Amino acid sequence: MSEAQFAAWLKAAYPNPASPIAVAFSGGGDSLALLILTLRHAGARPVYALSVDHALQEGSAEQIAKAARQAATLGAIAQRFYWHHGQIKSGVQDAARKARYGLMGEFCRAQGIGSLLVAHSRDDQAETLWMRKQCGGGWRAMAGMSAQSYAPVWPQLRDVTLLRPLLDWPRESLRDLCRGAGQIWHNDPSNENLDYLRVQARQALASDVILADTLLSEGAQMRARRDSEGAEAQTQLSSIILSDCGSAIILKQANLSELATARLLMCVSGHPQMADMARIRALRSAMIEPGYVSQTLGGCVIYRLGEGFGVARETGRWLIHQKPVPLTAHIPTVFDGRYEMITNIKGQSAAPLWPARAQLDRDERSALHRYSAHARRAVFGVFEGDVLVAAPHIGRGEIKWRSLVFSRLYQKRSETGADSA
Repeated sequence: MSEAQFAAWLKAAYPNPASPIAVAFSGGGDSLALLILTLRHAGARPVYALSVDHALQEGSAEQIAKAARQAATLGAIAQRFYWHHGQIKSGVQDAARKARYGLMGEFCRAQGIGSLLVAHSRDDQAETLWMRKQCGGGWRAMAGMSAQSYAPVWPQLRDVTLLRPLLDWPRESLRDLCRGAGQIWHNDPSNENLDYLRVQARQALASDVILADTLLSEGAQMRARRDSEGAEAQTQLSSIILSDCGSAIILKQANLSELATARLLMCVSGHPQMADMARIRALRSAMIEPGYVSQTLGGCVIYRLGEGFGVARETGRWLIHQKPVPLTAHIPTVFDGRYEMITNIKGQSAAPLWPARAQLDRDERSALHRYSAHARRAVFGVFEGDVLVAAPHIGRGEIKWRSLVFSRLYQKRSETGADSA
């Protein structure tokens, strides 16, 4: 992609000349080049540069402050965020990634921005493919990163699509762009740490000039196959019937592919990732057997329902292990990856409704039994201490909420409402 092509892409991606644009900005060479390109061709659109201090390296606060000043000098609206790993002892890098996207996703939603630009380059793509090859990834993994991905980190990026416009740009070309603009980028010292698999990938690719092209060619073929499969899956999922509690009905005539089935289970369960495809394949084989009754997989129960199937959140272990989630007044909170709610009252929490069903009156019990036996066990309630104060599915109290199953499955935002239906 040339700079002229980037300009055309940006205009198409943001057709409203007043729409704000958000760029993930670390101060490194790739993100600096992306910010420069975006500012050059954004026109009157406000451009936000979002920088996160993970407090994982000495001097990180100073570096992020410097990045923010650089972004402001270039003409962006700099936004700085801070995250500390606290008591986390293992998996810190993964936790930092989720936190980073969580902070940026929250900002984008608050500003009404539906996408986030990230500066993954051609070299990043090759490194990703190398790492997945080392880990024995299947063909879908070997498709690599897509030019756009809806909420790849869930639920942190709900309602936000990651856009990667620089996947065809070599890293050195991006550095040349920064030099041409008279800008100096930050070199992350962790890029020299061989303990990280990505650094190992970078060195392996640098020593074999043919390997990167081979991996990228293979990745492009797998990506085309994956995109075609994904489009077909979305078409199939349009026939699914979803209830407001996030359970689903698969009609008799629906013929869901492996991918469509995996996506459906992921969304209904609220899990961040799809179940293993081999297990999905085994499930689909079992479902066509005459004696099939039900099976659990990926956080869901899939049960026979007339001539079709029902899919609901699996609640056996969930009801035992799910702890109440504190709700911060006026701040959207996600419960179990399936619901988002906003309360105006301090001291409330969200938890499964089913264990508190003794608090329901006759009409509320009737309302709850409108749902299937599986689905009714998976709805939520809002509590003050142990007292149930709101439960939108049965009409108790008032709380703004929405089912994230719909927005995730169909990759578009659904409105938050206060009604019980």
